[in-house]
Amino acid sequence: GRRLADLVLDVTASDGDARQVERAYLGWSDELREWFGKHPDLLDKALMVAAATITPADETSVYDAALWLARQLEMPVAGGGLAWCPKGELAATLEAERNGNTIVFRRPAYRESVLRHVWDEYPLTRMDLLAWLSRLAIEAAGMETALRHRLAEVFADLAAEHDEAPFITKTAQMWTGQDQLGADLAYIALARTCLHPGVGGRIRNRLYEWSRERRTPQTLKLTVARVCQALGETHTSIALTRLKHLTTYGNEQIQDEVHQVALELAAQHRATVITAAITWCESTHNLSKQDRERRTRAGLRLLCAFLDGEGPPDPHHLQRVLKVLGELAARGRPEIQPMVIHCARKLADRYRADVIATALTWAQTGSGNALYRDVPPQAKTGTELFLALASERDDLGFAALLTGPAAVDPRACTAAWTVALDAEPPPIPSSEQMRAREYRRNDTPYEGFEEVAWLWLDTATAHRDLRPGIVAAFIDAAREDPARSQTVVALARRWAGTNSHRQSVKEDLLVRLLQPAWQRILLNLWVRLLRKLNLRR
Repeated sequence: GRRLADLVLDVTASDGDARQVERAYLGWSDELREWFGKHPDLLDKALMVAAATITPADETSVYDAALWLARQLEMPVAGGGLAWCPKGELAATLEAERNGNTIVFRRPAYRESVLRHVWDEYPLTRMDLLAWLSRLAIEAAGMETALRHRLAEVFADLAAEHDEAPFITKTAQMWTGQDQLGADLAYIALARTCLHPGVGGRIRNRLYEWSRERRTPQTLKLTVARVCQALGETHTSIALTRLKHLTTYGNEQIQDEVHQVALELAAQHRATVITAAITWCESTHNLSKQDRERRTRAGLRLLCAFLDGEGPPDPHHLQRVLKVLGELAARGRPEIQPMVIHCARKLADRYRADVIATALTWAQTGSGNALYRDVPPQAKTGTELFLALASERDDLGFAALLTGPAAVDPRACTAAWTVALDAEPPPIPSSEQMRAREYRRNDTPYEGFEEVAWLWLDTATAHRDLRPGIVAAFIDAAREDPARSQTVVALARRWAGTNSHRQSVKEDLLVRLLQPAWQRILLNLWVRLLRKLNLRR
């Protein structure tokens, strides 16, 4: 019905009559049978097939295409080409028309009917016709790119219409091994046939196999990714499955291409793509370390892209992303944790309060552990994320986490500081701590921990209203543990040095954490005396 409607529109536009519609719908069978009967010469038939395939085109291109067909069919071309009809007689021989140097067929759908007529009437030439089209599109010299693309379309349509799926995939693979032009031709053929009602299922299966094979050539993988965009407009989940495997077994260029295609699909199928990206992050249990890293990175990158840019936030989407980040953090795989931190920090650019709350929640899962090695992976990741956010400065150079628009109560950060202190080795462990196994050493403490702690202590010095909360956070994180207390004391002393403005904050910490107890009592008395004499603020 669609074909008939198209024919009616074409004929109406060209001022044709109903009889032409009928002939076009029947494939001009009587006219073509009559023409092939009047032209028994094989060279004339080759000219007709070539012209119908590539027109509108100039006469030279028609002869060139006919010569390729003659060679494919092993037809002798006597006289070095003198056996062809002259150029001046070409249009008349083909019952076509000339438009300058161009040969055109005016009758609607006549050109398309020629190949189908030859396919039906001369069955032994079928594979040769497909081979001719596949070679002509990529190998013919001097042919315009637009004409090559049209040949790829003709090849794909003819092969699909006659159930030649293996020939399509074999040719597409051959084309991609040539150059970028070949990759474009392969894309055209695969994109036009992956949804075909006859061969589409087998084309999609071959796309799946290519996406899973590690040794699939790079150019072919890139072509499959491009085809998935056309496939995904109708079968989004099927396309995303192939993209998942491509990004798992592909290099950085493949991953970039997959990312772009997935974003294009998300323009119309946002929820489906988001769900797929979450699944990519979760479905890595049976993969190797390298494959797991690639698939997770692709999923996280896609999820972050949806939360980037303009427009109102999507709370439901944000919570789904944070949930999957939490699950990844809980797994504790070293190759994944940096990506979780990176994605969370990127989300914090727009959803700062939610990310901060998430980091503190993760860190809270580490409370109550006696040794750092027993701290859950999620708490360690949450602490690292917290320190990264806590290191950011406001316009005056103080801790933006405490002074900015999404400021938090310093006391709410106690759990994160506890985990961070546990990762720090105390400066001089006592023999009692060593004997009691209270001394803990971590070979990889959190990078930048001391700088962040000093920033917070500077903020406490400059903001008297924040000082009680900041001091309380450090005290609560360190107390009841001699090693953590010793770490905070040493840190505060290094930070304060001889700076008189910092002494009062340092003393607030030391009067609660200094060990042994008699030193803490003496310091407490000394500080009270000094402050009573107004020598300390």
